[in-house]
Amino acid sequence: MSATRVSSLHEHPNCDEVVEVLARMTTLTDDQLAELAAGWCDDDVTSAGRATALGPDSPLVLEVLAAFDSLEYLYADDLQGEAAYLTISAPVTALALKAVRDAIAAAYARPVLTRSEYVALLAPWRATFPDSSYCAPDFGPQHAAVVAALGLMSSMACRSHDPHAQQRWSSVLEQGEQVDLERHGDAVDHAWDAALLTQRRRLWGLASRSGQEAFFRRCAQCDRAGHEADGVVLALCLGAVVGIMMGDVLDDDSQALLRSPLGALLAAQTTASDHY
Repeated sequence: MSATRVSSLHEHPNCDEVVEVLARMTTLTDDQLAELAAGWCDDDVTSAGRATALGPDSPLVLEVLAAFDSLEYLYADDLQGEAAYLTISAPVTALALKAVRDAIAAAYARPVLTRSEYVALLAPWRATFPDSSYCAPDFGPQHAAVVAALGLMSSMACRSHDPHAQQRWSSVLEQGEQVDLERHGDAVDHAWDAALLTQRRRLWGLASRSGQEAFFRRCAQCDRAGHEADGVVLALCLGAVVGIMMGDVLDDDSQALLRSPLGALLAAQTTASDHY
């Protein structure tokens, strides 16, 4: 099977397993990381399978590489190994993520791999997760509201040619002019501390990356060079997302401050996609 014969994930013959691996990679526990690290190896069969999986004829190989980038983003603190809240070493995390990358590659490339290559690449993952069932990442008690906020960020993406998207972007910027940015930064820090205490820091990373990708996504009609205020609007939107996500454990003042730039827009939004 060549890459050109699979144009999107929903057309992939191994879609369920691909989605399972992608969903689980955001919520790995330290024990699971240690187990994956212990199971990873690089023998001849695994190496050959990896080369095939990342070759130009592998299905959706660009999506595979994008998933690798997401993995690096989500586990950046773990790989750096300097944060006080980490409980496993950076080298162990690095080995574990090699096993996760192999699992991602194997799931996507299964149609072009030999049976032995596929089994070898996926072996550490299946030793840790023998059951291929999965649950989509859950952002917590306010999951639906987080998804709605991410959807709102996505709805701003086509602001170069969609007047409604531009209006939403401008509304957030106007609301941001009333926000004390220093206090806003402190509130984000409080939300991050809450995420550490409740073991939601990787979900924070997932929400942040999803929001950034949604905000900057371009369609075929998009033609924009960017605006100097994009950084402010993005920061306000991401603050609202994490303020909503951590709302069950965040103090009322911080939560209100973070949510305020999107408050009116979210109240007006009657539907939300559960894509994230």
